[in-house]
Amino acid sequence: MAEKKQLSYLIDVAISKEEEAYNFYMNLYNRSSDAKIKDTLKFLASEEVKHKEFLMSYKKGSFVGSLGMDTVIDYKIAEHIEKPALEKNVNSQDVYLVAAHKELNSYNFYKSLSDAQP
Repeated sequence: MAEKKQLSYLIDVAISKEEEAYNFYMNLYNRSSDAKIKDTLKFLASEEVKHKEFLMSYKKGSFVGSLGMDTVIDYKIAEHIEKPALEKNVNSQDVYLVAAHKELNSYNFYKSLSDAQP
């Protein structure tokens, strides 16, 4: 029973992180005037909504099946280029770098969760 409560708590933490990421991307969206950047940020925010919906479905027990992974090419950009400070008007390079760092942090969070599970 304690294990189930811990998993439920961890899923709640993950849901909260997805909400934070959505708000982060939408905040950048609202600060940008570049249409291409706005499209990218809207896409990233929508992905965070999908992640949250998946986690909520999983928590309710309504997720059936297995998790699949597409082939991912990781160029390790976030590991080699420092996260930029965001100014009032953000440019596309900064948006992509910030997003890469944000996704790296998410990856590390979920990786640590999976490492903690038997």
